[in-house]
Order: sequence, then structure tokens, then C-alpha cells
Amino acid sequence: MAPDGHLRSISDPESGYLHFAYGSNMHLKQMAQRCPESVIFAKGALRNYKWQTNSRGGGNVLLGNADDVVHGIVFKIPSCEIEALRRYEGVDKQFFVEQKLVIELEAISDPELSRQKTVDVVEVLAKQNSDHGQHDISATMRPARSNEICQAETRLPGSHEALVYISTPMYSSPGTIRDEYRRRMQLAIADARFFGLSEDYLTCSLGPLISCKDTDA
Repeated sequence: MAPDGHLRSISDPESGYLHFAYGSNMHLKQMAQRCPESVIFAKGALRNYKWQTNSRGGGNVLLGNADDVVHGIVFKIPSCEIEALRRYEGVDKQFFVEQKLVIELEAISDPELSRQKTVDVVEVLAKQNSDHGQHDISATMRPARSNEICQAETRLPGSHEALVYISTPMYSSPGTIRDEYRRRMQLAIADARFFGLSEDYLTCSLGPLISCKDTDA
């Protein structure tokens, strides 16, 4: 963050990875803690996959059909933090496997937040919400977005490969969402909504999987 307290845009590092977050990593505060040098890159869509609650009670994506799509947030992760991300995802414990999948990119709703370090955005949003009597950045109150900003939303050119963490076969069976994970997903959905992810997807597709106690998604 710049000395004057304003966000400072940083260029994409030459070495690094795109990471497609579809679950609790969409919660900015969690992502900032896991990868402090990460950068908010874009919104993303993973075609031909569907969201699932796995047998561990967490989020997963499964290969679906041509009508299925999973929406999420794409972060740029520097090479020095990729091992930390893998540890948090439980790759070493065989909870998840890392795959490179093609993600359709789309600009986030607020261009002021694009290409910013996640920790800086968390700090700014926390301050803005604190001014409104809120202390958690993922509270329902968010800085208002102008119609001009919303209308300026444009698709980024092309699609790009990104790292996606998918449950290993031993944990890919349908399960019941854990209460702790449900709470994190509620925060993640609030942040995803702020960045302009499809309201229909968040409310009609993802929402029921998070709120219900039993799911066979």
C-alpha cells in the first residue's frame, strides 16, 4: 500500500501462477493470510464442471456436462508462496490434487481493485466497513459500486490455464458440509458477490449447496 493510504497497482510478476478459487479461498481475508503476496487478478469460469460438497465436508469440483459451470475468483500467486498454498489445500495429505485447467477470465466489477495485492484490498475494505460500524470485511455492508463501474465490466481477452485443487478419488464422494466450512463459504460468497460474480450462480446454484445440511451434489 502506498504511504498515502491509497491502493497501489502492481504489475503481474513474471514468475507466478494463476489460481482459480471456487470455494473458501474466495474469502479475501483467508486468501490474504494464506498467500500475503497474492494479487487479485480476475473473475473466472470453469466450464463443464460442477460444484460439490465432498466426503470431508468441504468444497470440490467434479467433471460435469456441457451445461455445467463453476464461477470463482482468480488470484496471481508468486512462486515463493505456491508451496504454502499447496499445504493449505492438503496436497501433501492427499486431500486434493493440483490440476491445470482452462479458465475463462472476466474483469472484476471494480477496476480499482484489479491487480491489487489481496492484503491491501482487505485492509481498505476493512477500514471502509469500520467507518460504517462494521469490523469484518465480509459483513453484508459493502462500499457502494456505481452503475458506471458495473457497466464497465468487460471480458478479458482469451482463456488461461490456472491451478485448480480437486479432491482426490478417496474424498470425491458426496458428503455433508461441515458447519465450520459453511461459515467460511458464507464469507466467501459475500466477497464473490462484491466482485461481481453471477448472482444467479451464487444464489441459485451455490447457495443451496451451502445452506442445506444434506447434499448429494
